[in-house]
Amino acid sequence: IYFGTDNGLSMIDAESGEAEENELTKKMKGLRVRCLMQDRKNRMWVCTYTKGLYCIDPSGKIQAYETDTGQQFRVLLELSDGTIAAGGKKGITFFRDGEVLKRLTQKDGFENQVVLTLSELADGTLIAGTDGGGIAVIQQQNIVKLLRRQDGLSSNVILRTINDYEGTISTGAFYAVTSNGICYIDKDFNIRILSNFPYSNNYD
Repeated sequence: IYFGTDNGLSMIDAESGEAEENELTKKMKGLRVRCLMQDRKNRMWVCTYTKGLYCIDPSGKIQAYETDTGQQFRVLLELSDGTIAAGGKKGITFFRDGEVLKRLTQKDGFENQVVLTLSELADGTLIAGTDGGGIAVIQQQNIVKLLRRQDGLSSNVILRTINDYEGTISTGAFYAVTSNGICYIDKDFNIRILSNFPYSNNYD
């Protein structure tokens, strides 16, 4: 079991509960770990705030990405086509097969390029919540729409986005946890603030 901290990556043996180390945890010492993700190829991705991304495959091979770009990564998401999307201080970077496919930054349409959360809708649309620029709607790795306070959001700071389901079927709609409330966004991107929700200081 791996867990990230402000000072590195730690691991314990799931059966014994004993602390252990491997090459990846040694490499992470002193780094601020923000996100861990296991992909469909059983690789584990580690998102650091200071030294890029690291990926360890089942054989133990470690690859590092974006270690010198100054990108402070916060969140990782594996998309339905196998692309890895990584968001942080400088927008979103898309990876596939060990290569950087594209970067989306402020010049590509973000109002605020600090990305706090990522989710994917059933049709492959990527939803990126930002730290003051509302929600970026991304299709085919291009920003096609921004949703902001003037469009109905309660705040332009988006902490989480969560898909809506009926049973196990995605409705194409999603919820946005903002800095001061919760909004429901339907499949046509109409926004409704859930004003009767009993708390305003939500995070997840």
